[in-house]
Amino acid sequence: MKILFFTNSLEIYSEVWLRRHIEMLKQDLCVIVCLNSKDQFYGKIPIVNLNPAMSIWYRIKSKFKSISDKEKSLYSSLRLALSIKKYKPDLIFVEYMTNAVKFKEILIKSSLPILIHCHGYDITWNLCTHEKPEEEYFERTYLSNALQISRQSYVIANSKYTYNNLLRVGFLEDRIFLKYLGVKTDVEFRKLSNPDEFNIVFIGRLVDCKGPDLLIQAFDEACKMGMKANLIIAGDGPLLVTCQLLRARSICTKSIHLLGQVDESHVRLLLQKAHVFSTHNTSGCLSHQTESFGVSIIEAMSYEVPVVSSKSGGIPEIIIHRQTGLLFEPGNVIQHAESLVELYNNSDLRIQMGRNARSHVVENFSIKEEYEKFNEIFKMIIS
Repeated sequence: MKILFFTNSLEIYSEVWLRRHIEMLKQDLCVIVCLNSKDQFYGKIPIVNLNPAMSIWYRIKSKFKSISDKEKSLYSSLRLALSIKKYKPDLIFVEYMTNAVKFKEILIKSSLPILIHCHGYDITWNLCTHEKPEEEYFERTYLSNALQISRQSYVIANSKYTYNNLLRVGFLEDRIFLKYLGVKTDVEFRKLSNPDEFNIVFIGRLVDCKGPDLLIQAFDEACKMGMKANLIIAGDGPLLVTCQLLRARSICTKSIHLLGQVDESHVRLLLQKAHVFSTHNTSGCLSHQTESFGVSIIEAMSYEVPVVSSKSGGIPEIIIHRQTGLLFEPGNVIQHAESLVELYNNSDLRIQMGRNARSHVVENFSIKEEYEKFNEIFKMIIS
């Protein structure tokens, strides 16, 4: 089977799962098409860059006149159409509904089986940005275009939450597949750390639906209840300044560590030394986005780290309350704080939850499990 793999970019650090997808499927990939890429090959797999600004055509023409958005769009569409013609795939696999909608005409015209992987922001129909929360991010025709291409393609939902969201707006049930994301399970477990330390870790984008600001507030409340711990937040995003402000005003300023973006090796070290992984997922008051799945959460669980998070979006599909972690009501900072304190005071419960968490990931969210589901879906579509 020959697959054309279409995505935004291979250079977005937080999308570790994307590089895992390519590794999983690379024996079947005939070409990778990106909206933006610095590289021409991924190993032996050719990469086609749809960004006109990276082309010789753009550099020559821009010296003489400005290039319109319509011309740029036409160039990208032509490159995609030529890639389909040149590499003759059996199937087109598209990461994100946004990409499928943007190149709807070319994809439909190919008459090939199309599989669109939805993730979260791309099916938040009323999405806004943190910078402009008063303006909707997508054009008014986005949903109708998504429904139109869905009638001639298949869709992967990354959680039951996403699955139900698609059904709610009119996607056909027999064209939706449920497939969870997977993580590596052959990881090195927690290293012995200072017995006097208690580390609460957050890893992810600093955005409203993940609630890093609410996590800092809950940490403050937990410290007032007697908890002595470190809160380590690794990630970057639009709420960084908000988190810096909350840290500066906190009664536990010196115990809150904002690391910014970190690489994969640093993530491993943080998870090895973590006692609890915590987020405060909620429906974003600025973006309107809800966390549909949590890759960083199952990654932490694979390291035998219990998770404290909220009953928001797809999170309850990952965490089994009082078995692999603790769940609280979204927006309830006191409940969040009490959950942190409970695991701080009860090491036996914490250790048992960590073991349960790893077993749960191995059984349900491993890369092997995801790869087998991919193959099952591909075979059904091709046949």
